[in-house]
Amino acid sequence: LGEAIVAPARTPADLLADAILRGPLEALGFANSAAEAQEIKDSNPSKAAELYKTVAEALEKSSFASFAATFRQRQAEAAIRAGELDVAIRLFVEAGWREVQDGPGLRATETTRNLREIARRPQAPAAAGLMADVFSAAERWYQDPYLDLQHVAPKIAELVHANAPGCPQAALWLAESAIVSEQYDVVQGNLDIFEVVAAAQQRKTESDETSVRLQICIADVTGDWRSLVERALRGRLGPRQATLLHARRGRFLAWRGEPEAADKSYRLAIGQACQANLNAEGAAALRSIWIIGAHYGLPEKDWQGAQDLARTVRSFGGDYLQLGYDRRAAGLSELADDKLSSALQDLQAYLRVNVVSGRFAAEIDAHSLLGRLYSQAGEI
Repeated sequence: LGEAIVAPARTPADLLADAILRGPLEALGFANSAAEAQEIKDSNPSKAAELYKTVAEALEKSSFASFAATFRQRQAEAAIRAGELDVAIRLFVEAGWREVQDGPGLRATETTRNLREIARRPQAPAAAGLMADVFSAAERWYQDPYLDLQHVAPKIAELVHANAPGCPQAALWLAESAIVSEQYDVVQGNLDIFEVVAAAQQRKTESDETSVRLQICIADVTGDWRSLVERALRGRLGPRQATLLHARRGRFLAWRGEPEAADKSYRLAIGQACQANLNAEGAAALRSIWIIGAHYGLPEKDWQGAQDLARTVRSFGGDYLQLGYDRRAAGLSELADDKLSSALQDLQAYLRVNVVSGRFAAEIDAHSLLGRLYSQAGEI
């Protein structure tokens, strides 16, 4: 009876409820740190930057990672005031590439502006201006899918040779955008850049995502998938990257009129997706098998059952690339409202994520919707 009452440990549900009622910073216990950083950001920018960094890291490790972007922005601004331009550039670039991979958005525009402001400062690193040019090109690509990407390659080559912050992501963006735009000559003509970056990233770990994705782009152009497939089958890429590899190779084979081989590759992707908890990719692979079979007249199977199963598995979640919101739904809504410029950007982002993920069926759907947009615009 005289024992002290010990409060039970907080569960994730308790934390979520607390965050909803008081906000993520209060729930995580970092509200005071954020307030202190705000108070001293002008008088002691170095310390403010460290406090903002602590808050951002806590948010990134929690279920409220989306709130961290604001504090990374403030950390970068404090770093500029402290004269730490390299730190600021790295932070802006990291935030910008997360946004650009998702599609066009305000944060990518802010990244370009922030980098240009740094580039105008005396003794600013050359990487600031170069990376601003690359981000500007990335924004324009969503507005103009036929933008010639070759003019961006020399800037990215300079960034790679200087080992500038964000250069692997810049190289990856160029390679994947070129594949989506069917500008294969851009990849072919800059293989040396992509191979250097892929090799450097692979030295960190064989299953490095940037390295694997770059090597997949190279295979898309050269047609040589042997090394990647062998490494995947031996388990050296891990189930997550193996899922992507088999799906992208399935897409490659489907477009080249090899339906049986594409079917086999997508089945391998499903097996790896289940191990990696990428259920949405498993569902996408199943839909792709169905579309390939229907298109090439493979022996009839229970296609309706496959569609129903794909819908069920898709509901479990687990995408290789996480989008901030549904670009397809946004594009359809904008088409209905005759907002063709916005619809183009969202549908281009929808096409991009499906090509990069190797979702053949969804890629066909994206092309169909873009065709509908051009028809509506009178550009047939």
